[in-house]
Parts: sequence; structure tokens; C-alpha cells
Amino acid sequence: MTPKLPFFEWCIIILFCGILALLACFALLRKPSYPASQTTNQELNHPVTQLQVTITGEVFRPGTYELDVNTTLKDLIELADPLPSADLSRVNSRRKLYDGQSVYVPPKTPLTITILGAVQNPGTLQIMSGTRVYELANQIAFLPEADIQSIRKKRRYLKEGDLINVPSKKEKSNKKKKQVQQKKTINTKAPAKQCE
Repeated sequence: MTPKLPFFEWCIIILFCGILALLACFALLRKPSYPASQTTNQELNHPVTQLQVTITGEVFRPGTYELDVNTTLKDLIELADPLPSADLSRVNSRRKLYDGQSVYVPPKTPLTITILGAVQNPGTLQIMSGTRVYELANQIAFLPEADIQSIRKKRRYLKEGDLINVPSKKEKSNKKKKQVQQKKTINTKAPAKQCE
């Protein structure tokens, strides 16, 4: 003897199966729709030709820019015209731009560095972030024997707590003499004895 289901229970089961089948059809046949900001041109099989990038912070002309895909972050910052207070050392200008990107140009902040060597007033110096080593040549009083060219050649940005040692021209020439003497010492060592 097999138990028999009443008619209304069969109706509920058939209705439930029909709803599941209908939902499965909708899920399979329906194209996914994403918000416009999440849909990329590659997904739509269109080549990307323009980017919309927003720039804010320490610039004269903040806002959203429509740019060519080959535009660099450095180009965007030039278009937005950075303020003198902009700390460009904290913006990675080599970074690639992408559609919908937001770029923030931060303000400069005070840094403390230490200056030693052939300077009139060795010690700590307050500067603003975004200052490069070569820019110190205009901010420091050097001694007459200071090798200012060694400072003017350095292009890196200064960081909090940096120690800058300004060499004297004598130190520089002494270094060169030591290097030459080391090379001569290496070249004049007695040759190893040969076995007979």
C-alpha cells in the first residue's frame, strides 16, 4: 500500500516546481545589468578612447576631466595647475589613469631634517614636504669649502628625519685619493708564487 497525496498537495507541489522553473528561465535568459560606473568599455567590446578622471586637493582647477586614454597623471596635474602648497612628492605621477578615478593632491606638511658638514649653521632645519635635496642649495648658508655641486646633483625628495651631510671639497678630493690608492694597492700586490 502506497500512501496517496491529496489533490491540493499535488497542486502546491506543481505550483512550487513551476515557480522554480520560471525563476531559472529568468536567471538564464536575462542579461546581467551593471550600473554604468561598473561596466567597462572592454566588457562592451568597445575600445576605450576617453577617460573621466576627477582631481581634487591643492590645485587651481579641481573637477572632472575628460581625457585621452594615453594621458598620464603628470599631464592631469599640469592641466589642473597645482598650487604652490601642493605636495607633489606624495603623488605617484607614473601611475596609470583609469576611467572613474579620483586623484587627490595633498597639501605640503612641515618636515624636520638635519644638516651637517660644510655649512655655517649645522643642525635641524624645518622645510616643507615636497622639497628636493637640490632645492636646499638656496636655503642653506654654506662654508666657502663646501662642495655645493654634490647637493645640486641630488633630485630625490626629502623625508622626515633625513640627514644631509654637505661634504667639503677637501673631503671629496680625499675620497678620490683613497680610491686611487686602493686601486694601486690592489695592482701592486706581489704575484702568487708559482709551483716548480
